Amino acid sequence: MADAVTPKVMWAQRLDEIYLTIDAEMMNTTADIALTETRIDFKATGLSGENYAFSLEFLHEVLPTPARRENEVRSLLLVLTKKKAGSWATLQKGQKLAFVGVDAERWNETKAEEDEQEGDYGMDEDLRQTLNKLPGR
Repeated sequence: MADAVTPKVMWAQRLDEIYLTIDAEMMNTTADIALTETRIDFKATGLSGENYAFSLEFLHEVLPTPARRENEVRSLLLVLTKKKAGSWATLQKGQKLAFVGVDAERWNETKAEEDEQEGDYGMDEDLRQTLNKLPGR
């Protein structure tokens, strides 16, 4: 794809999923997404004829079929299932990529969900004991 622009890619995670939001105005066209357990290659042509492309190698393996795909006006959301549940330090192997950033909105939901699953909602033991001493508890 000649003179392709690299779109901004935002990511977040849950214990068993990766959320990738690809920011490119191309939703009325078909994106060419090659997804394997270790890599994603993305190509698309936007509404105005702009070419978009990027590739990255995942830090760990994912299932090679997206669990969900949502087209929006200016972005594409892919939900990928981790092959092994757990927290990833980064999205990709190697150096930080300038076009990859953290999706803070989804990341916050992730932290709350993990706390909820743990049953402590992010409280440490001292705070839990203090709250249990309050009247009416």
